[in-house]
Amino acid sequence: MADLQPISAALEALLADVSLLGAENVSLEAAPGRVLAEAVTAQLDVPPFDNSAMDGYALRADDAGQWLPVSQRIAAGTPTQALAPGSCARIFTGGEIPPGADCVVMQERVEVDGERALMPADIPVGDNVRRQGARCASGQRAVECR
Repeated sequence: MADLQPISAALEALLADVSLLGAENVSLEAAPGRVLAEAVTAQLDVPPFDNSAMDGYALRADDAGQWLPVSQRIAAGTPTQALAPGSCARIFTGGEIPPGADCVVMQERVEVDGERALMPADIPVGDNVRRQGARCASGQRAVECR
């Protein structure tokens, strides 16, 4: 039986002829199974703007607990206008929060009668709003090397 070597000596002998591969740029599709050569920094905010986390109504929390006229309809990807004082906006998931609104009420909690909607009274500021850059902010490390 050959003499056994300490693990450290065996590892040193094994790694003596191993060299690191150089870094290369590959497409995301070709990246699985590879090791990141350097940390990745976000180039933009995710999400890129304050948006609705659900289908519902955007409004000022101060206007909760009353009937409000529906002043606009905001689908994801459509431009918004400032929210008219004392009104609400019909908004869909991913829709940009209009200037002046500070919360979103899910549609199941709202009673609708034609072009007006009754808002529940207990709506906190920021409710159901995904804030710009909350997931990842521009300039922030998005992926670290290990």
